Amino acid sequence: MKEDLTGYAKYYQRVLDLGVNGYKTVAGGTGLGKTHGVIECIKANKSDHKFIYVSHRHNLLEEMANSLQEIGIGYCYLRNDSDTIKSILEINNGLEKLTDLLEDEMFKEYITYTRSNSNDKWKYSLDNCKKHIYRAKQILTIQSKSNLDLLDALDPDDAFRKESSSILSFFKGVFFELAEINSYLNRRNQGNRYSKFEFNTGDRFELLTRHPVIFQLFPYWSFETDEKIPVLLITIQKLFSGFFNGSKNVNVYKLKDKVFFLDEFEFLEPVLLDKIIEESKLDNPFVFIAYFYHNISIKRLDENYLGDHPSIRSQIDEIWKKIDDLKRKSSFPDIRFFGVKDPKVIKSFVGSGLYQSNYTSIDQPIYLEIDQNLQRYWLTGSRSPASPTTFNLMKSIKLITNEILQFYLQLKTDNDKLYAELVEDAYEKTDYIAHLNRLSFFSVMPPRRRNSKRGYRINNFSYLYQRGYVLYVLDKPPTQAEPNEVLLNFFMVNSSPERCLLGLIQKNVVFGLSATATLTRYLEHFNLGWIKEEVNFEADDSILFMEIDEVDKSIINSLSDEKAMKRKNFVELSIANKKCREPFSSIAKKLKEDSKFVSISPNHDYHVERLLLFFNTLDWIVQNPLSERKRETIDSHIVFFNSLRQIRAFMESKKELTPNFKVNSKGKHHYNISYFDQSLCIILLDSKAHKYYFDSSESKSEYNSLFSLSHPTLLITQYPSANNGVNLQYGRKIGTRFIMEDYQSIHLLEAPHFYFSSGSNRSENEIKSDIWKLAQLVLAKKISPIDFNRKIKGIMNNSNDLNKVYKDSTDYTLNQVAKIIQALGRIERVRDRKVGLQRGRISESVLNIFNRYFHNSEIQPVITESLSFFSNFVQLFFSEIRKFTKEKRDKNDIERPSKILIEDKMCKGSLSKLVNSIRQIQDDELFGEAARNFIENWRELRKSALRFDFKSHRIKNCHGTFFSEKIYKNSKISWNPMNGKVCKYDTLDPEEQLLNWDFNLHFRHVKQHGEVRNYFHLQGYELEFIDHLNFQFFTPSFFKQIYLGALGEEATKAIFLSQKSNEGESLFEVVNTEEVNLNLFEIVDFVVPKLNWFVDAKFFSEQNMVQGSITQKVKEASTKKIEKIRSIDPKSKLVLINANSAQTGNISHFDKNFNVAHTKDSDIIVFPSLSQLKELFELWKQ
Repeated sequence: MKEDLTGYAKYYQRVLDLGVNGYKTVAGGTGLGKTHGVIECIKANKSDHKFIYVSHRHNLLEEMANSLQEIGIGYCYLRNDSDTIKSILEINNGLEKLTDLLEDEMFKEYITYTRSNSNDKWKYSLDNCKKHIYRAKQILTIQSKSNLDLLDALDPDDAFRKESSSILSFFKGVFFELAEINSYLNRRNQGNRYSKFEFNTGDRFELLTRHPVIFQLFPYWSFETDEKIPVLLITIQKLFSGFFNGSKNVNVYKLKDKVFFLDEFEFLEPVLLDKIIEESKLDNPFVFIAYFYHNISIKRLDENYLGDHPSIRSQIDEIWKKIDDLKRKSSFPDIRFFGVKDPKVIKSFVGSGLYQSNYTSIDQPIYLEIDQNLQRYWLTGSRSPASPTTFNLMKSIKLITNEILQFYLQLKTDNDKLYAELVEDAYEKTDYIAHLNRLSFFSVMPPRRRNSKRGYRINNFSYLYQRGYVLYVLDKPPTQAEPNEVLLNFFMVNSSPERCLLGLIQKNVVFGLSATATLTRYLEHFNLGWIKEEVNFEADDSILFMEIDEVDKSIINSLSDEKAMKRKNFVELSIANKKCREPFSSIAKKLKEDSKFVSISPNHDYHVERLLLFFNTLDWIVQNPLSERKRETIDSHIVFFNSLRQIRAFMESKKELTPNFKVNSKGKHHYNISYFDQSLCIILLDSKAHKYYFDSSESKSEYNSLFSLSHPTLLITQYPSANNGVNLQYGRKIGTRFIMEDYQSIHLLEAPHFYFSSGSNRSENEIKSDIWKLAQLVLAKKISPIDFNRKIKGIMNNSNDLNKVYKDSTDYTLNQVAKIIQALGRIERVRDRKVGLQRGRISESVLNIFNRYFHNSEIQPVITESLSFFSNFVQLFFSEIRKFTKEKRDKNDIERPSKILIEDKMCKGSLSKLVNSIRQIQDDELFGEAARNFIENWRELRKSALRFDFKSHRIKNCHGTFFSEKIYKNSKISWNPMNGKVCKYDTLDPEEQLLNWDFNLHFRHVKQHGEVRNYFHLQGYELEFIDHLNFQFFTPSFFKQIYLGALGEEATKAIFLSQKSNEGESLFEVVNTEEVNLNLFEIVDFVVPKLNWFVDAKFFSEQNMVQGSITQKVKEASTKKIEKIRSIDPKSKLVLINANSAQTGNISHFDKNFNVAHTKDSDIIVFPSLSQLKELFELWKQ
């Protein structure tokens, strides 16, 4: 009964009982029964729900398959093409079953008909399919005999993959036609193209689909149609690549009302990112679009083209018209080549990138000079009235590329046959056909649309996660033939792991199972904060982001306490060091100088330290055997390094280095050694070794045999083996029982370090991944835009310091701790019996992680929130580590701002100096280069503020932010201006004079204007404040005097710059005041020369800008301003525009003394809001 469920099964059932879709994190330490709860939940709900269990590793899926089989629950295991065909051919009579299907008379009849209706006769050839089957079987046979020479030096895995793909493609095509025929037989429409089958019955189709091999070929078909199969097992890669349901391809976003269990949840994010990056690869989008445009232009001349498919024709026409419109504006796709004439421009631009999201690593705009004669774009830093920016061209290219990919992907899903024809129409005999044939929903994903109920949700994370990015890099090829030509290399990512997950939870229930998901971070982890905000923004009661509540916590804590009682765990911890017995200390130091080790061990100290820690560990194990109480316990050790290369190199060395270390014998991945006459077994577990030991029952038995009471056993591995959720336990027989055991000791000898690629040999995919990670860090305000720009340039110049810039962030520390928790989870799998003492050793580098973890102010709120979800063993281990830690001030501690009133007081002093310099410029007391430097610094300060760039040295120098843990995950606070006390928003405390402060309130009007949203996005400015675990916001003085002024100015400027003529030309140019006259700097905000308007943008309350309510202070200031402006330009007008308003009142006209004046005679014009400004422009256009 469902009401009798306990533990995690109850945790899941509470969500299912809500009857809504959405997401829920399933927290709790390793070994508490999260996966067991899945099985119990499925068992209780198998008649009511369809379940999909997802992991990134087949071993976890196989473990689930075995568990389901044991209790008699039906399941389907959906593998990739190669594994699907392999699973059929490797079983008894598998080959016969496939050939038996091919020989079925009715099946052969359908194949004949399918061939007659296909342009690809070879694809639907029965004999051809048999050849693919026999070739695949032959490859398996040769592989099983380990005689790969018979494969003519081909890659056997690649060869088998191609054969498997061809086999499944054949059957998919045939069953697509079969489904159409069966549909006709059910409808009995006369004149249908399947009339030749009129006398067949639907029963024959049903009989054919019951052939035993059909559902082995297409497991999802069985899952969808068979009520006795409630569970689908699938990898995350396959889930988002699509599957066949017997009649058509199904993409994951068509699935609804399913229950998903995403196991090892957070480790799915890097896998998804890799898949997205791999499938976002498209060689030269300029040529891709050009082929489409030119070939479809010819096809469109025929009025009957796609006459039977009007909606498809309409979609093609719409894309074609967008390209044609771009052609009129920029001559693309007729012009596709780029050049640079000026050597200075080459030096400035080449080697840099245009990042098509928010930032650019080029410090100035690049404009295009269109040369129709030479058919190329000249890149230039100077702008002419007709010059489009390179940025806008790139933006259009990406959007159109996306639309073409979306079109073909959807068509491929809906009508595979028509898809093949239209791909040929646009890309005949090009490599783009192969690219389109590989399309999946990783490749492209449409951005979500405006929520009609709630308006627009705008922040730059949303732009990145919804639309991805494009980075165009200018490259100057060494060519004598075209000395002025430059190439545009580009790196594109079209979607995000977060967008994939969001699409899934909108129609299904999704559980994310993870021991460390509550440690909020940005790299190698889903941004659940963003997903929560997106779900909540929808305001749809049928979709929920479900927080872990008190009942959930009690379930987790109860299970954790129960496990702790049974294990009776306690921990002894010591610090590992690099001291080891001679001659091993000398040997380790000499190895880096040994030419035989140079390629393996470059001349770096950490390689030597790795070997020293290895020898030190051997010494510790020999000198610290298990106690007498544990004489029946195997002395087992798991050791974590970042790399095994130096250890393996030492073990494989043929040179007799010392008689105290001997390799007595070795296996495929293990070594039996003598170390000072102590026998030990050392296993080096990398990905190959893991595959070898855990892929079959025979190899698992070999693995278990390496653990013995007669000697200690060390399993030396890397952190990824822990992060994959792999069960590294070993088994042994005690009497008649076979039990799995945990390791007795764990040695964390190196700190997890690598999150970015390195060196000069980066692949294209590694570059794209690094750019993605940097983009997340800059949007989360972990690094500044300046650092982002430098690192983008660094990537292009083979920089090797990307991990270094990440090390300064708290996100780095939290990621390291998460990996360590996963590593500790490998030795706490036993949950039903006493374990007692387990020993641990950590190196100084690991201890340094915890110096920061336990003493950094920005990390403490995350610890407080997550600690109760850690297992009892992890908490014990951490408490032992804490005894060794010491407070250590790092860069973040030194640079962190203090409390609100302290910083605000210093900010007022800084702002006073800035205001004084501005007055000096206006009074001609500060001029020349000094004035220009000040103005540049002033404008960059305001830009940094609009980007919420709290890392900016300019904002720091102004004391422009304060630090408070109350900001944690909030965009609102309550605070007392008298004593500086900061509380949670809407706190009621009669003893405190608290004011509520909503950091996002000032955006409510400006973000309603699409022109502002687009402009702010292009500039990298924010229209929503979100705390990304930075715990900072602007001080009150900085907020009022710097930020709001900049916000009003830029929002107003966006309206002017967005105005276009009916021909698409820009109507207005905006000029900074100092460009007109230096003394006008900050008298007003900017000048519109075409109108002779000197614009003073305001961010006032609505009442202050309505006629009759304008304050005396504003009137007096405006009178002085118009007098100064008129002294320079007698025909000018002062224009006051309020950006902080939704007023619909009239535009007001005044003379210089603020008396009401006629429109033509006015000196001052007042716009109560941006809406009136837009309305005026629309009237002018008419």
